[in-house]
Amino acid sequence: MNIDELTVKNIDDAFTIFQPTGKIHSVISRRYCAISFSLGGKLVYTHNGKDYVSDYNHALFHPLNSTYTWRCLQGGEFYVLNFIPLENYNQFASFNLAEPSEFHKLCSDLKNAFIHNAPQSEKMSILYSIISRLSHQKNTDNALNSAIRMIENEYHLTSFSIKKLSQACNMSESYFRRKFTESYGVSPKKYLCNIRIAMAKRMLIEGLKNVSEISEQCGFASIYHFSRAFKLNVGETPKEFSKKRGL
Repeated sequence: MNIDELTVKNIDDAFTIFQPTGKIHSVISRRYCAISFSLGGKLVYTHNGKDYVSDYNHALFHPLNSTYTWRCLQGGEFYVLNFIPLENYNQFASFNLAEPSEFHKLCSDLKNAFIHNAPQSEKMSILYSIISRLSHQKNTDNALNSAIRMIENEYHLTSFSIKKLSQACNMSESYFRRKFTESYGVSPKKYLCNIRIAMAKRMLIEGLKNVSEISEQCGFASIYHFSRAFKLNVGETPKEFSKKRGL
């Protein structure tokens, strides 16, 4: 069964929970299917000897009755969407999120639907939109996996180029751009920027480095380019982001 064939019988809850750095927890025979992801932290789940990441750029699907252990590598707030399927989709999986902010908004909408006691039909509609988005990500052409891994491993390099990504996938640059945008809904350049901004936000929240250091370590050519990109994506400068959170 593919995740887009999943039929939801009932939605139990949608909520956020804070997990501290270093916490380790085991789950035996999970009572619900769930979709989870982070607003800023990072969890690593171990299931059947394999690790799966849940962070700002990766959503995780937990099958019904699954048994696993997770450890929190970076504290933060996490969304959890619990539901009961008509037939279980039994694949424990991590999904790349090409446009995390849109996915996060859908999950926030579902959480608010529970808070305001919205009709079940409205909750179902939002959840199916979330599942559809995950399905789109899962069905992305495998030929692009090399590019995704390269972006996530080398985003910090200022010399990073789209040409290098296309070569890693054995595609012409123009075909690669078109294929990537069709599969992920954003251009390779925008995807790279999303990764860099997410890492920059994480570093700002940690408060261990100054803006200049964060700019350099996230692959921006200068503080000016970093501040401009951050403001365009987040709606405030790095300093405003830190100040608003008392950092």
